Amino acid sequence: MKKAAPGFGKLSFLCCFAFFMYFFGRFNYTAALTEIIRDLAVSRQVASIAVTGNFITLLIGQIVAGVLGDRIRPRHLVTMGLVVSGIINLVMGFLPNIWWMTALWTVNGFFQAFLWPPLVRVMAENMDAGQYAKAALAVSVSSSAGSLLIYLLVPLAIVAAGWRLSFWGAGAVGLFVGAVWMIGTAGVKEGSPRRREQTSDDHPVSLGRVIRLSGLVPLFFAMIALGALRDGVTTWMPTYIYDQYKLSSSFSIFTSTLLPVFGMAGIMLAGRMEKRFRNLTKSSTILFVVTAAAIAVMLPFYNKNLILCVLLISVVVGCAYGLTHLLTGQLPGVYSKYGCVARISGLTTAAFYIGSTLSTYGYAALSDNFGWFVTIISWLMLAGLGIFTCAVSIRRWFKFEHGDRKND
Repeated sequence: MKKAAPGFGKLSFLCCFAFFMYFFGRFNYTAALTEIIRDLAVSRQVASIAVTGNFITLLIGQIVAGVLGDRIRPRHLVTMGLVVSGIINLVMGFLPNIWWMTALWTVNGFFQAFLWPPLVRVMAENMDAGQYAKAALAVSVSSSAGSLLIYLLVPLAIVAAGWRLSFWGAGAVGLFVGAVWMIGTAGVKEGSPRRREQTSDDHPVSLGRVIRLSGLVPLFFAMIALGALRDGVTTWMPTYIYDQYKLSSSFSIFTSTLLPVFGMAGIMLAGRMEKRFRNLTKSSTILFVVTAAAIAVMLPFYNKNLILCVLLISVVVGCAYGLTHLLTGQLPGVYSKYGCVARISGLTTAAFYIGSTLSTYGYAALSDNFGWFVTIISWLMLAGLGIFTCAVSIRRWFKFEHGDRKND
């Protein structure tokens, strides 16, 4: 007997639960990075190779998951990603040196990519436009909540039993959530209800033409800048605090708990702005402007005022989380009518991880060779790139999103 499809409430909860718990095996290495550097006596550039490798395979995996997610059952891809990542995390806790860890964490990135593009398709094909917007917002908030819990638990794990405990815990969580997801999503529908709502003059359009019609190319550069800002700043904030203010590694990690709190606020603000302006590129431009302003204010105080700098970095990351919700969460859903939602999601998220990849090793090299002042200036330049690329896309995106494409 075929199992009934989960309703909106249950499916939305399962998507949030999967994405919330996914962060246990996604950012635990980043959260423990300062302690790993100290405990294994390696340089930050060596330790950052694992994060860079993880981002590279995430980038590749997003494209693969996007292509597969539009062709095979996406719920199976999500399950595979959660389970394999859980196994890898369990093994990570036993590895003897940084090079073995780097190799396995790089592999982990590929399977971690098998969550978001298929998850977007599951939501798009089982929810109408209004439900999708609500679910995407809830999933984005859950990602920040998951990050918050990581930055609370990893310092406790370090104090209690060392950083390896954070990998064992994440592994167990990944296996558990994979089972819950697979059982809970049995019976999800195939085929997009929003695609069926299109008028009779709609016809299949190639992916390249859809990208051209929507003016998506400039936004890829905004997503690269966003990835470099959000993941780069999040990764290196504890090390920046440790370097400039000489605090303990566990306390430096603990200061990062503000980041996901501001992240949740940024996501909620982004959702309100999208309702107000009905144009995610306009909302994104404003958030990039706020980001640039926060970085500019921080520059004169980067090594003088701990509280002010932590707050301003939190504003930067909060805006970045809001931008992530708009550009990788809400944006792909608009393409559901063309049957390419997973591929667009994979491409946009891949662009995001190009920035993440470049920033992780890049910030380590910049801070080592030129200091944190120059590194923070690079953040300001990235925010400027985001402002420009989103601003030039405002008019074209509005026409595409709201159906005015007669002259394209």
